Amino acid sequence: MDPTVARRDTASRSRPERLDPALVRLGSVLVLGAVLAQLDATIVNVGLGPMAAGLDTSMAAVQWVSAGYLLAVAFVAPLSGWLQKRYGGKRVWLASVALFIAASALSGLAPTGGSLIAFRLLQGVGGGLMQPVGQSLVARRAPRKG
Repeated sequence: MDPTVARRDTASRSRPERLDPALVRLGSVLVLGAVLAQLDATIVNVGLGPMAAGLDTSMAAVQWVSAGYLLAVAFVAPLSGWLQKRYGGKRVWLASVALFIAASALSGLAPTGGSLIAFRLLQGVGGGLMQPVGQSLVARRAPRKG
């Protein structure tokens, strides 16, 4: 075999394939949403004390703000596949983002500890769907090998 051809074959095999720019943009947007939902799950813990004081409720009650969010995330994640089959991945992801944003705004305006917990549960539903649905959308769009 000609050494020049062998070098070209080796060079073409060692070069990584370029990712589709549209896939990179899609992945970036979907990952950003998932990161925001995960960050929201942890950052609230910092403000639990001031929340309890501001809402005139006990620390034990206001801890449900974090616990309720995490329970909602855990509850809805297994439902994501069924929801995608029934309504479509894009529609479910957009609805989950809209729910997450609306519940975030309502949480910020909550007048009582009970309403804050309820809004955080809704926020957990939206946040819990973003990650698995986003991963599914990227996986469907990515090229198959093999």
